[in-house]
Amino acid sequence: MKLLHIAINSNYFTWNGQIYKQTEGCPMGSPISPIIANLFMQKLETSIIPRYEQILFYRRYFDDFLSIVKQGTEETILTSLNDFHPSIQFTMEKECNKQLPFLDIHLTCSSNGTITKKVYRKPTHTGRYLNYKSYHHISQKMSVVDALTYRAIKICDVEFLEDELDHIRGQLRQNEFPIRFINSRIEVMKARVNQRKQEEQEVPRLILPYMGPLTSRLTQYLRKRIGLN
Repeated sequence: MKLLHIAINSNYFTWNGQIYKQTEGCPMGSPISPIIANLFMQKLETSIIPRYEQILFYRRYFDDFLSIVKQGTEETILTSLNDFHPSIQFTMEKECNKQLPFLDIHLTCSSNGTITKKVYRKPTHTGRYLNYKSYHHISQKMSVVDALTYRAIKICDVEFLEDELDHIRGQLRQNEFPIRFINSRIEVMKARVNQRKQEEQEVPRLILPYMGPLTSRLTQYLRKRIGLN
């Protein structure tokens, strides 16, 4: 705990020729910051969320909440969240025209009550990615296409997927990616994701904690006798 205290409270930076010490919060980029932030958010949500039966649905990713609450209670809940710590102040974005962005997912409530999903981009999105003519290894250029394609496949419902892939093609073309290169990587990622889905459906997986040499013997036994991955 003493070492942790030193690590959190010994953060300095230079700006405009002056040296400053950070006196509150966790530094951006530190490996320990997400862990501390997550612990803080767990403390916050376990202290406040159970108080309100008006919260019908609640999910969190670090400091972003997605909630369904009874109409008219949202301001009261927001005030409680902001009273938890003077330095932590939340903002709220409400559903508009049955649509709401959450992280990089655009959620839409359809007329039959189901929720459809497609990729969301902030208004400040520029479409600037690694330029294909940059002096980088080809694997890094492949990873740009792969990451965008994987996100599209995982997020988009079927009816939105091809539109999203066309959007990716257009933006990567603006970053001087050859269209043949883009299309080949998209097909590779489609095949890879489909193969992974089939493997997950065909063979169930069992996640075990590491227990030294016992783990290898146990996994071999379970794989042979039960057919688990």
